[in-house]
Amino acid sequence: MSPTITAISQVFDALGRVPLIVGALTKGTLLILIAVGLTRALSNAPAAARHLVWSLAVAGMLLLPVTTLIPWRLELTALAAARDALDVTPLTTQQVAATQRSADVATMALPPSAAVTQPRPATSTSDQPPAVVAESPVLNPQSPVADPATLLLLAWTAGMLWMFGRLVVGVAAIRRIVRNATPASGPGWQSLVENARAALGAGPTAQIVISSQAAMPFTYGLLRPVIVLPASVDEWTPDRRRSVLLHELAHVRRRDLLTNAIVQLACAVYWFHPLVRLAGRHVRMEAERSCDALVVAAGTRPSDYAGDLLEIARTMRSSATAAVTLAMARRSDFEGRLLAILAPDSGRNVLTAARAAIIALSFAAPAVAIAAAVPAHHAVPNAVAKAPEAQDVDGLTAESAALPATVAAAAAQGTATDSQAPTKAQGRDTAVPALLSVVKDSNVAVRLAAVEALGNLEDPRAVDALVQALRTDSDARVREAAAESLGEIDSNRAVPGLIAALGSERVTAVRAKIAWALGEIDDARAVDALSAAVRDTAPEVRRQAVWAIGELEAAAGVPALISVLRDPDVETRKQAVWALGEIKSADAITGVSAATKDADAEVRKQAVESLGEIADKRALPALEAATRDAEVEVRQQAVEAIGQLDDLKSAPQALIAATRDADRGVRKAAAEALGQLEDEAAVSALIPLTRDSDAEVKHSAVEALANIGGARAVEVMAALLKDDDPEIRKLAAEALGKHR
Repeated sequence: MSPTITAISQVFDALGRVPLIVGALTKGTLLILIAVGLTRALSNAPAAARHLVWSLAVAGMLLLPVTTLIPWRLELTALAAARDALDVTPLTTQQVAATQRSADVATMALPPSAAVTQPRPATSTSDQPPAVVAESPVLNPQSPVADPATLLLLAWTAGMLWMFGRLVVGVAAIRRIVRNATPASGPGWQSLVENARAALGAGPTAQIVISSQAAMPFTYGLLRPVIVLPASVDEWTPDRRRSVLLHELAHVRRRDLLTNAIVQLACAVYWFHPLVRLAGRHVRMEAERSCDALVVAAGTRPSDYAGDLLEIARTMRSSATAAVTLAMARRSDFEGRLLAILAPDSGRNVLTAARAAIIALSFAAPAVAIAAAVPAHHAVPNAVAKAPEAQDVDGLTAESAALPATVAAAAAQGTATDSQAPTKAQGRDTAVPALLSVVKDSNVAVRLAAVEALGNLEDPRAVDALVQALRTDSDARVREAAAESLGEIDSNRAVPGLIAALGSERVTAVRAKIAWALGEIDDARAVDALSAAVRDTAPEVRRQAVWAIGELEAAAGVPALISVLRDPDVETRKQAVWALGEIKSADAITGVSAATKDADAEVRKQAVESLGEIADKRALPALEAATRDAEVEVRQQAVEAIGQLDDLKSAPQALIAATRDADRGVRKAAAEALGQLEDEAAVSALIPLTRDSDAEVKHSAVEALANIGGARAVEVMAALLKDDDPEIRKLAAEALGKHR
């Protein structure tokens, strides 16, 4: 028997002696595949329904080890046949004893030089004393180092400890953020929280804190939930604050923090199983969509809420501790969330208790049957069960033929072949070919699960099969999943196939996902195809194509983006001006300047921000006009953009006029922009701001005067040494120290 076959046989034998691993790879996989099929059947149901199914699947994975307590068993002959084919039938005590004696006889019959090679007949068992065998660690079948089952358990334990360690580090980091945060106090906050609780039907309560260390809004804590808001919350509109509080309180009401803890536990225990991570990802995704539905149901305007989410995701960095928290606007599946929010039935798409019970029973029935399933009992052949009275070479050969392959190999060779514990890479080497083999399965649910799992593994070997599925699969859901998986793998080899599919695909959702994937891969070859897609009849495809061109940052896509600045869809126009800002091409100044007069305030705001990104002073006239916009956020963004323009020699009059704006945010931005320009002509405009009623505006004005310098500015800062605010006095003193 070759060493390779022997090693494989020993791994199967080891798996047979570690039933928990077998359960994870078989029963657990079946549970997740059931969840895949059921959630696909519920594709038009509320997101909370799919969240329930995925949560039950993950919880079921954790409960598999305790299914031995179920008082009944479902014996399956098919499982027994598979078990026998793999030679992993557990040995009885008599079989183990007989095997040990067989190995001892075979070993004593061999000279030392042949101990690990093919045995030869021996006429006497006294040629080699038994002590020689006992002293050789390689020949000891009980050696824990050479036991594959022990190595598997050690590898599993090491992986769990690593995953749990990461969770502990994440929890410690979040606790530190919460501990250093400032409680959100004041009648305004109290009224806002009570309003949000009432809109959700009361019930959920949580402490609200503000932290400068928070990457974005998130909820943390099982027993005492805490909603952590970033420091920029002070600049948010009341409507945005209400939307964020509704979303985070919805997590508390739905007990998503408990579900998230279960998911993290399952991912740690089954760290080697790619489908568990896939299930955990779906739990998070559907939880966010469920909370979005509750926010809309509470009376929030869908378009406003979608805009708030987009702004939060765009302007805030992603959280490094997202695994132990529920961050509000993670970028994965963000486009799908926006489409769900803007759907006509988003506010009514909430799961009822009766429907939840039916869905839970629909999953529980097959899940319990799978948990109770065991191989049917097979009688042990007499030749194996019988313990021999005496052993000789001929008897050893006959019994070895009746034993499982791994035991026969050990008896014949007198050794236990070392088996290296499986690593994550080895597990992937096994998983990817297995999944590729079912990408063309006759069952749609199986194909869909395989395609999604390949994307989760992010292995480039799957590119060709996924491209083929995208081009030829008969089910649109599979094609859409194939496009998404290609985007997650992020391989340039997929670009030609994606481009071809974008031109031939007839289903809107699939075309939109293809455009998203091309943006993720970031290959300039996709620009022409995406430029054509911005004229697609479906708004969601146009949005994704525009976004993708912005991600590519390709100047060749500027004409196509300019052509959609008058698109009837607001989100498409907004994405177009964002993308032009990302590309930073001077050729876009005229088009983006025109967009500063768009009928939608969000488009105007994005347009002035993009002009600031381009940073060309030819955009100044449009930005000066925007400082007089009716919307506060547009005016503030215009002031900030003027401060970013290159080669401005003097402070524009519009910027000086902005220091008298009624809004504190605009005045603060104007002071900061004037400080960046360092024009002494702006000192007179900044002096009144040092007496502003808002402390932050005063601070910004003093810092601006410090940057500008000059005799007049020094005189003003000297007078500020007597200000009532100690922070102002401190800033003035520091500024005076810089001007000798």
